[in-house]
Amino acid sequence: MDWMRMCRVLSGRRRLMAAVVGVLLAAGVAVVLLLPNRYTATAVVLVDLNQSDPLAAMSANAAAASPASMTGALSTQIDLLTSSRVLLRALQSLRTNGDELADQRELWLKSTRGQGDYDAWWVERLREDLVVKPTRESGVITLSVSTEEAAGSARAAKAVMQAYLDTVL
Repeated sequence: MDWMRMCRVLSGRRRLMAAVVGVLLAAGVAVVLLLPNRYTATAVVLVDLNQSDPLAAMSANAAAASPASMTGALSTQIDLLTSSRVLLRALQSLRTNGDELADQRELWLKSTRGQGDYDAWWVERLREDLVVKPTRESGVITLSVSTEEAAGSARAAKAVMQAYLDTVL
C-alpha cells in the first residue's frame, strides 16, 4: 500500500477516528472528575554511608567499603523507614498532637467491621500511601506520602520522617 492510498483510506474514516478520540477524551475527563484529589508530600533524608562499623574498623580491609555493602546499608535504612515500629511511632506522634489523620475510626469500622487492631490497620493503610525511593549512587532517601488532604499528607510525611530519625538515634 502506498502513501496516497493510505491517506485516502484514513480520510474516508475521519469521522470514525474523530468519534473514537472524542469518546476516549470524554472518558478521561469523567475519570479525572470522579476520582478524589490526591496530594503528595515529600521528605528527604541523607543517610551517612561512609560511617563505618566500629567493629569492622578494627579489621584490615575496613578501609575499602564496597558498593554492595553501601547498597545493603541503604536497603536496611529503607526497610527501617517502612517498618511497623517506625509507622506506629508516627501514629503515636500524630495522636499526641491531636491530629485528625490519626483518628480514622469511622473508616476503619466501615472497612473492617471492627475486626482486628486499629493501629495495625492504620499502619497498613499508611504503608499503601507511602513511597520510599533511594537516589541512585548516593545516600539520599526520598519519602512520599499521598493522601486526599494536602496538609494531611505533609503532616504524615513529617511524622514518619521524625519517627524514623528518633528510631535511628
